[in-house]
Amino acid sequence: MNSTLSNKLAESLAASAPGRAYVLVDGALCPDMRLRDPLGVDVARLPVPGISDEESTRALPMLLAWPEDAALRDWLLYRTMLWAEEQHAATWLRSSENLQALAHRLGLGIAALLDDGIEVLLRIADARVLRAMHDTLEPAQRASLFGGIQGWWYLDREETLQSLPPDAAPAAPAAPAASFPLTLTQAQLDSLLQAAEPDFVMKVLYDSFPGTLDELPRVQRHAFVRRQIEAARRAWGLERVIDFASFCVLVQRHGEDFSNRLAWQGLRERVKSGRMSWLEALAQGEGE
Repeated sequence: MNSTLSNKLAESLAASAPGRAYVLVDGALCPDMRLRDPLGVDVARLPVPGISDEESTRALPMLLAWPEDAALRDWLLYRTMLWAEEQHAATWLRSSENLQALAHRLGLGIAALLDDGIEVLLRIADARVLRAMHDTLEPAQRASLFGGIQGWWYLDREETLQSLPPDAAPAAPAAPAASFPLTLTQAQLDSLLQAAEPDFVMKVLYDSFPGTLDELPRVQRHAFVRRQIEAARRAWGLERVIDFASFCVLVQRHGEDFSNRLAWQGLRERVKSGRMSWLEALAQGEGE
């Protein structure tokens, strides 16, 4: 764990500005928190409308109040930094609201609708999509979800401590809040799906092509996959997640410039023009 980052985060959470500090933990990403709540820490599981069965409730995000006891704070800082680094499961925030009120409002924000009425869940506790979600929402939607929050910190893919832009704080120009549930347009949904695309590909790699990313440091894996998605789409016209994953495998095997090698150039043109499938190109290219 990076001690410089943890010290910087501790300073942010202990700021003298009014408000209280919290940790938001994604229960779906962090199995440790499904077993039992941390002793001595006040916890509120986010109440999400429409979710009431025990198994689903245990996977909901949890809001943890930052402890007053120094030793407990140090323990929680260490644990949540690990959850953030290894599982993207923890973010930290300061808010003018108390524990229950903040948990209630964030829970309402999770249960959203598409503009055609389909129900969706916003993964606000998943550090991988938090920034994309903030940037995708309209000002009124951000005012509803982020109102009263004075700071929200997360680790990015390079495990650098980042914070949401200042317009998430009360000091920003006031915007009328949207009513819950938040309603997303198709364009907003497409933006969120595009931001999550490398994660879909990484999951396929971990599940179906284990070991592909092992040689890369953890902080470089997301950037590598994102770069290969762009290359596969641009050079080969690929669009499917499984094809992006197998393209990453090929890059790890033959290098990032393999598409420009003579043996692959003809295959690339045929795949891009639709005269050959990617699977056929793989079989022919790897067979030579």
